[in-house]
Amino acid sequence: METSLDEALNCLTQGNLFLEQNKVNGTILFCMVTGSRAYNLDNHTSDTDYLGVYLFDSTEFLSFDNQLPRDSLSTLPDSDEVDTTLFEAKQFAQLLDKGNPFAVEVVFSRKLSYMTKYWDELYAIRRTLLNKKTVTQFLAYCENQWSKHEKKPLVGKRIYHVVRLLFECRHIVNGREPRVWFTEGEERDTMIKIREESLTGAELKNLVDSLNKEIRETSWDALPDQADTKLLSDWVVSLRLRQMRGELL
Repeated sequence: METSLDEALNCLTQGNLFLEQNKVNGTILFCMVTGSRAYNLDNHTSDTDYLGVYLFDSTEFLSFDNQLPRDSLSTLPDSDEVDTTLFEAKQFAQLLDKGNPFAVEVVFSRKLSYMTKYWDELYAIRRTLLNKKTVTQFLAYCENQWSKHEKKPLVGKRIYHVVRLLFECRHIVNGREPRVWFTEGEERDTMIKIREESLTGAELKNLVDSLNKEIRETSWDALPDQADTKLLSDWVVSLRLRQMRGELL
């Protein structure tokens, strides 16, 4: 499934609208439909949420009394507005450097999205994001969520994300890229069952334990220790310099 022109324009429109609503002067580099629709795990009740990355206006950033936004722009909880989150380029690059699972998988997503040639520069170095630090962060997030589940069971999509990220982690340690969009097959079928609460608690625990064991017993030696911080930094700096020279279209 490729992104249609209408889908790309919808993503761009929502990104620009959200910048305007938050009174932020910036350029959308990338914006995608996120949540279950991004993973091909949606159903008739699924909302359409958005996630994007923007570049804050460099001239405004360098002005006397302004500073780079430190936090993401996010729809307020319980708001009736379309659920949208935008990260400034530097902030997003820092998340990638830390191996944040949700940031990393965004770079590998190529469907239901608006992408610029500047985003493609980041996509070109995506393999450097698959490293031991990233795997550790994937596992740590899953362990944390599973601990919460054992104290108070999470249901539906709130728990299938644990299994989804463990599937992605298994791909990474075996030298493959994250799938993000799950086509028909055993992995997708399993997650649909979890979402529909068709697995027993014991079956779910056995699955999580099995995936964890498989990942930890697979050699990670072929993976670099961490992301190339300089490559990520150079990407952000290059964007700002081109923006200041009026070359960012």
